[in-house]
Amino acid sequence: MELFQTVRSKVLSAFEQAQVSFVANTLPYHSTRQLVGVVEQAVDDIAFVVFAAGQELRFFTYGLGDQIQLGPNQVNVTEADTNLAKGLSTNGASDFVIEGFAMLARGIRVAYPDTTGWGAPPTGNVLDLSNGEVNTYDPAAIVCSPQAQSPFNLEDGLFQHLAPLMSVEAEWDRKTHLRLGTCDLFPQGGAASCLRSHGVPTSDNRFNVPEGLLWRRDGQHDSEFCLTCRLERTLVVPISLVTLPGGEAYDTPSHLYVELVARLFGLSVQLPSSI
Repeated sequence: MELFQTVRSKVLSAFEQAQVSFVANTLPYHSTRQLVGVVEQAVDDIAFVVFAAGQELRFFTYGLGDQIQLGPNQVNVTEADTNLAKGLSTNGASDFVIEGFAMLARGIRVAYPDTTGWGAPPTGNVLDLSNGEVNTYDPAAIVCSPQAQSPFNLEDGLFQHLAPLMSVEAEWDRKTHLRLGTCDLFPQGGAASCLRSHGVPTSDNRFNVPEGLLWRRDGQHDSEFCLTCRLERTLVVPISLVTLPGGEAYDTPSHLYVELVARLFGLSVQLPSSI
């Protein structure tokens, strides 16, 4: 008898002992939430973005067809946000052996309460951008502060400073909790440049849990799973205000929304009749 067995070996042994065939895959799960920074106290061409402690992000609690808060509004969930069919549950009546975690900041939204200084009133998608309703990529810091997104930072500096301040906890069935540490333990989970990879830029760039954690199929105990991140300490970020082309004064945003994606890696097993 082995003194120690991983969760993967236990699950596979159970199928072997029962002499039941199964289907397996290693496709990861992903889920998206956001941190909100509120802009306070603009002074001349400088303002301060406050990411207040106490924000709680519950990943894997929603599925396709649901709505979640991204930016200032509720939005319909797409495949870009999650690949869960149902919140808290695995897909296809499968058991999922969690063997790795990853997290990345996928984008930033910026909201401006007043666009009268933009020279021309924004319309269409540009209006949505000014309201924080769509993601923005702004390498030249035309709209968004250079401290938030400019590549001259040579790294995702904002997320690098938020991650160590966020605790991470796995939860099953609203009663079993496992504290995993802080978000800076979780690398990006995929290949990227060295400057923005939040870890070694390889396809297996993740926080490994070789012993495994089990997320069971619906109807079993430990079948409702979520990953909760809490911002434990406040982060204040001084930012430079920008003057848009055609504008006559510095424009002060009201909010910065940092979207985070959590990923789970491992082995999914299910009976052939359930796929």
